[in-house]
Amino acid sequence: MTTLIVLPETDEDSVDVDRAIKLVTDRFRGHEETIFAAPKETVIRYAAAVPVHTLHDYVPGESEAGHNTVVYITSRQVIEGIEWPKSQRVYRYQVNRLDLSGRGPFRQVQPAEFDETEHLHLDRHVFNRLGPKKWGFENFPYGCLYMDPESGPIDPFGFRIQEDYRPLASRDNDHLLVAVFGGSAAFSVYCQINEMFPARLEQKLSLALERVGKKITVLNFGMHDNVVMQEMMTYLLFVQQLRPDVVISHSGHNDIWYGLRNDPYLVTQHNIIYQQHAEYWSYLLHQEGDVPEEIPAEFNLKHNILTAMMVRHRQFHELVEAGNGRFIWGVQPLLFDRKTPHIREIEYLDDLTKFLKADPRRRKMYNRVASLIAELPSEVDKHGDFEFIDFPSVFADAGPEQELMWDHVHANPEGDEIIADCYTEHLLGLWEID
Repeated sequence: MTTLIVLPETDEDSVDVDRAIKLVTDRFRGHEETIFAAPKETVIRYAAAVPVHTLHDYVPGESEAGHNTVVYITSRQVIEGIEWPKSQRVYRYQVNRLDLSGRGPFRQVQPAEFDETEHLHLDRHVFNRLGPKKWGFENFPYGCLYMDPESGPIDPFGFRIQEDYRPLASRDNDHLLVAVFGGSAAFSVYCQINEMFPARLEQKLSLALERVGKKITVLNFGMHDNVVMQEMMTYLLFVQQLRPDVVISHSGHNDIWYGLRNDPYLVTQHNIIYQQHAEYWSYLLHQEGDVPEEIPAEFNLKHNILTAMMVRHRQFHELVEAGNGRFIWGVQPLLFDRKTPHIREIEYLDDLTKFLKADPRRRKMYNRVASLIAELPSEVDKHGDFEFIDFPSVFADAGPEQELMWDHVHANPEGDEIIADCYTEHLLGLWEID
């Protein structure tokens, strides 16, 4: 099998291109041969990016011939003007981070739907079989599942877990288990599976624990869009029987994002925060009432949202402690927390400002989310009974030479490295291990 990798037709940052080349070549390492090509406008520019390979001139529609797989590393969002043979697998690696929009950079172009080559668990259970066969959410009895095999290996439920973790329920006493929960920031959407902070946390802890004769496994149960109520459901369905030593809820944004807009009665009287699309499902099923607004004119009060968050995180805390585990709340950072952002973070913020200028309600919502996240660590501390890490402060103190975020809520690989370092330091201190 041969793979053709087509380098960008535009002058992109060399760090981004080098990373793209590494991730693509790693993904198709089992193929017999990898060929690199670049358009004539950039072939000289990118020759240094593949020093051990010949960089061929790329001719659209001709260079693709005879290859099993074609990957375009590009800033384009659509590859136009080329007809690929049906037998050819085609992918696009989005090298411009401003166009990522909460989705990983690697995209399947052909075939148009996932098959078992791309999604190993496509036929594993009925909800995968009934699902959309494309990137995104699928229905599940206990909340939506997010399926993104393009981001790397996932399990039958969409979690970024490669092994069967169920035997860990009978692990030895010297084998510690950490389970990570949260939304897309815990899923680490912009990171490859070995770059996400749970994987790096396992690597860092392993080095220290080996010296005292212990092992560690860190499992990532982060799922796009999850609020803490869904984190608890995931814990009950998949994790409680494992009796993890530590549970991390890396969260905050999604509960605020939806808590601002959710039904006031449910938030204030019953501390229920839910994904907003649940309202659309009710409308589609029953065709009663008005079409739910995506962003209402009035938001729920700050106090009521924070109260609901504290109640549900405390409930999660109690569940974990009942299994003799330790609960840690990692209050997640936002790009708005950065006091001195990197120049490319400023570029994203400028882009976001232009986008929000035409949408006053959405602008108001983003501003509320930013202010509430900034206040959240002090609110958590005020309640006194949470073990937590204040990531907004950690990211605020990082200098402008560090690029940590690729949009307003998702960290990049460097940001995930800092997150892993903080959790490592906290846990080793907890276990009194140097």
